Amino acid sequence: MTKDIIKKGTTAVAVPFNGPKGFEKEDPKDLLMPRIELLQAMSPAVQDGKGKAGDIVNQISKSPLPTNIIIPIAMHRKYIRWIPRSEGGGIEYQTTDANDPRVITDTKWGAHGEKPTCTAYLNFLVLLEGSTLPIVLSFSMTNYQTGRELYTMAKMANCDMWLKKYKLSTKSKKNNMGTWFVFDISEAGDTKPEDVAVAQQLYEAFATRDLQFEVEESATTVQAGKNEDF
Repeated sequence: MTKDIIKKGTTAVAVPFNGPKGFEKEDPKDLLMPRIELLQAMSPAVQDGKGKAGDIVNQISKSPLPTNIIIPIAMHRKYIRWIPRSEGGGIEYQTTDANDPRVITDTKWGAHGEKPTCTAYLNFLVLLEGSTLPIVLSFSMTNYQTGRELYTMAKMANCDMWLKKYKLSTKSKKNNMGTWFVFDISEAGDTKPEDVAVAQQLYEAFATRDLQFEVEESATTVQAGKNEDF
């Protein structure tokens, strides 16, 4: 963290930096929020032989998560319309407004089964059990239903979101287009007191902010059916 400044009248007192050395001039804007990534057959890490389809990793380090127990802290929705890769790729627009006319139109299935052109995301700020740093767990497309299940379980607990923890795992799905992996979620009991304290601090720091993290179009090559969410 940067140095804290305590102001008394016209005097500013700098509190010595007590964290790891080399980060004294840190600006929070320089930090990327890491994201939990579910590797698919066409994910770059799998193509490079650094992982296998179905692995759950830290999207920045590509390392396996130290635990599969997550503690959700807050949830944010986002909608992104991707430019097709055949047209250069990238993002055409993104918004958090579900009532945006573009979102209302672009999240609908076409009359002849054309999939929506705008992808809906449920982004959870989570804490890994025993950790002190936040990470984002994002649900979209064929994972969107699992995100709804997590939110529903947390809501039904009728308490602060971070007071309950959940087990994150994966399962395979297939259709006539191929096989892919999706997240699976299940209840894992009450959060440990030490994790509750950390989660409370993260909630106060991040709950009202838009979660900024690197996002990319899904590497899943199979197409979901009309009963799947986008």
